[in-house]
Amino acid sequence: MCDKVKNIISEAVRDAMNEVRPMWMTGYHRLTEAKLNRIMKHGDSGMVVISANRSGVHSDNPNSDLTAEYAEWLDKNGMDNTEENEGIFLKERNKDANRKLIGRIKASGLSYTPVYGGYHGRDSVQDDFEPSYIVYAKDRSGGTVDFETLFDLAKDWCGQFKQDSVYVQPPFEAPMYIDCNGNRVDKSSSKNFKFNRDDEEFCTTTKRKHTAPQRFTADINFESFYHKGVSSYVDRMRRSKGGEFIL
Repeated sequence: MCDKVKNIISEAVRDAMNEVRPMWMTGYHRLTEAKLNRIMKHGDSGMVVISANRSGVHSDNPNSDLTAEYAEWLDKNGMDNTEENEGIFLKERNKDANRKLIGRIKASGLSYTPVYGGYHGRDSVQDDFEPSYIVYAKDRSGGTVDFETLFDLAKDWCGQFKQDSVYVQPPFEAPMYIDCNGNRVDKSSSKNFKFNRDDEEFCTTTKRKHTAPQRFTADINFESFYHKGVSSYVDRMRRSKGGEFIL
């Protein structure tokens, strides 16, 4: 067994161990309604939610399809097209893409909040529990930034990281999903933001299941969000200086 496969299997084992550990033991905490309200307040000037993850290789959306990238990876590593290898490719690809996305966000100088959650996909791929980022139209000192700057970045990131769409919430307006060209892909939305409504249609997360998850919806829905807690004063300083808005 090659070292690359051994390392990936080791990571999978660690992930599986985290599946059965209480979230507070992993450093992540359920987003409370108070913290959701803080997000909404910080996002008054506008915000977007972006992820770099894909949960499948093939997509009927040509802007999100990873078939060519996967074929190149198979050829480079001398591997056959199997379900196991597809999973290895996605894990490796998502880890690298997430690292690059957080680098782009930090380079933008905007404040952000890292979260984890599930999203509705508009193509044939159902995205699941994944690392995501709320990026605000505010700089690291809290000053308001022109929303069009953030909007353009959201489109760019959506295309770069093969996302079907990105959640966009203009200042004091109803949110929407847009594609990499800035076209709106959802049918409707409203400013009727709701928390923890069990009768709403939320997307499901397949990697982790929790009872009574904190939920947020504004006609366009996402759920089961967690944020990484601050471990120390030094950790808070480091992450704040990097542009992260600490909840």
